[in-house]
Amino acid sequence: MKIPVKFILTAQVIFTFLFLFKIFADYFAIPLWFVPWTVMEVIEVTASIGMLFGVFSTFALVSQEQARMKNVEMKVDAASGEFSKYLKSQFEEWELSPTEKNITMLVIKGFSNQEIADLRGTSESTVKSQMSNIFRKSNTSSRNQLVTWMLEDVIDRLSADPADM
Repeated sequence: MKIPVKFILTAQVIFTFLFLFKIFADYFAIPLWFVPWTVMEVIEVTASIGMLFGVFSTFALVSQEQARMKNVEMKVDAASGEFSKYLKSQFEEWELSPTEKNITMLVIKGFSNQEIADLRGTSESTVKSQMSNIFRKSNTSSRNQLVTWMLEDVIDRLSADPADM
């Protein structure tokens, strides 16, 4: 059951106002002769119920948020697995060599040619040559196009309605 937050906040404001009204009147010994005794009792009972309502609604909202976070974590885990599967299948389709696969992964992670060369213990010109092969095999012309092309398909799959799949 999803609790509307606006309703909860409105109720909390009303209950808090009633509670503070009664405390203010008691503290400053303001005679509330214009308010019948039974109404004052109703105000006190309503304020007390409001405080209990606040505790329970806070618990319900926290529970809802935890469930939402669990759902988001499951989607992120699914996206991780889906992305990994997608990359492997795409690399196979492009017929990338193990070295080209490794370089493509480093490009996706955002490494520059020089950083890739340093990590792999090769020259930057070797990485540039391998990047040219990757671009040719993937039918892309730049790092940005390569990464964007790969990510768009995964994003489309994640944002699609599961019923459509």
